[in-house]
Amino acid sequence: MKVLILSVADKRHMSMVAPYEDYLISNNIYYDIIRVNRYDTKDITKQKMKNGVIFEYPFYQSTSVHKLRKIFRFINFRNFAKKLIYKNNYDFIIVWNENTAVLFADVLLHSYKNKYCVNVRDAFEIKMLNGLFEKVINNAYFSTTPSPVKEKNEPYITLFNRDTRILEHVEKKKSLKSRNDVLRITFMGLYNAAPKTFQTIVEIFANDNRFELHFYGDEFETKLQEYVDSRGITNVITGGSFPYEKTYEYLSNTDILNSYYNNFSINQNLRNVSGVKQSYTPMLYLPAINDDNTTWAKICKTYGFSYLVNDENLSSLPNDLYNWYHDLNFEVFKKGCDEFNKLVEDSRKQIFELLGKIK
Repeated sequence: MKVLILSVADKRHMSMVAPYEDYLISNNIYYDIIRVNRYDTKDITKQKMKNGVIFEYPFYQSTSVHKLRKIFRFINFRNFAKKLIYKNNYDFIIVWNENTAVLFADVLLHSYKNKYCVNVRDAFEIKMLNGLFEKVINNAYFSTTPSPVKEKNEPYITLFNRDTRILEHVEKKKSLKSRNDVLRITFMGLYNAAPKTFQTIVEIFANDNRFELHFYGDEFETKLQEYVDSRGITNVITGGSFPYEKTYEYLSNTDILNSYYNNFSINQNLRNVSGVKQSYTPMLYLPAINDDNTTWAKICKTYGFSYLVNDENLSSLPNDLYNWYHDLNFEVFKKGCDEFNKLVEDSRKQIFELLGKIK
């Protein structure tokens, strides 16, 4: 059997494909990956793996570029991938994210009905194409979403985010810091996801010697750093875009993971998203900061591994967070993480059972 993992995302944004690769490798199934490369090269590359080949199409451009300007690059990538799909005659396609599903809708619906799965990462936002997207979902062998909250009759299976490769490189926390230690709070992502929120956080924690704030990702090293420098703030460290492997270092050196956005007025879909970063908390016994009143917040309350931030407690966040962290019972905290980790493993087993029925 020949399987294809197809994606308009870059390697750095595909870490959650790991469960599928784990299954394919452990069952000695041949598979290729066709994806874009947004950072490292201007050339088409072909890289051999043990079980197949990775084809990467150059797609470099700033994350702030308007969506309309990306259309031509998407069309070129689509033409490149379609030729490979029909040439290699795959038996099954793992479609990575909702944008890939729509971009290749004609291929999936005409040649691969019930022979593909769609891994939805976020809510699909192009209203004029909603009908096409739903048609692709309805003709899939199965579709997954990382959110356990679904609308009535949605045909999704919950596949919780879990980046298993992290466990090979980052040790789980064995204890919490003492009150004499500076607490490192780390955010990894994109500055333009919530610039006002990041500036607010920096102001609230400004020069508080109990904390050191780290922000890593595209434009933090320029835009947020300029903001920090203009206000004489000394307890903030920024860094730009980074390779996936740098994630290991950043996680190893943090005490609290920051996943607070507070920009629902801009993007309501974030209320139901449980992203990659959230998976690190229970896996690594790593306390976190998250938005309140979200799907993930409900999980955090159930298992007790995050401090939840809202408009009412934002101004007192430094003191409240400091006390919350040091009042944690680490063994109770670990137990909650382990209970959630079991739930995640059960969701993976369900997907593996479905993959095992493919012929």
